[in-house]
Amino acid sequence: MTMTTGKKFTIFGVIAMAMSLTMAMPAFGASARVSVPFAFEASNVSLPAGEYLLETSDSGTVLFLTGKEAGKNAIIVAPAGDAKSRFDGKLVFEHVGSTYRLAQAQIIGAASVMRIPATHAQLLMAKDTPAERVVLALNR
Repeated sequence: MTMTTGKKFTIFGVIAMAMSLTMAMPAFGASARVSVPFAFEASNVSLPAGEYLLETSDSGTVLFLTGKEAGKNAIIVAPAGDAKSRFDGKLVFEHVGSTYRLAQAQIIGAASVMRIPATHAQLLMAKDTPAERVVLALNR
């Protein structure tokens, strides 16, 4: 049975479209879910309390936070060392005054702990007041 030229172009077009969609979407590494009971800052983004999906880029240099009310936010992260356990997912916040700042993320399955750099304003605020650490466990 032979394939007509029109069918060949249709099949080729579907394959090309699927490949272009795959290349356009960011590749994700590890992911987890968390319920954050307070508003917080992540880098220079202010986010409301709520449920979040966390995903890392394959390279581990970007943390994507997606919340119902917050939409999708990409946060540039820096490695903070190897994960002690690849089965221990958590977010570490620094609490100074009335502000919570996301400081570290360790997502289950990720090889390293991610550090979220503080902004200049956050560093100035923490300079005079010691930060309290708040740790939240992540869900798969």
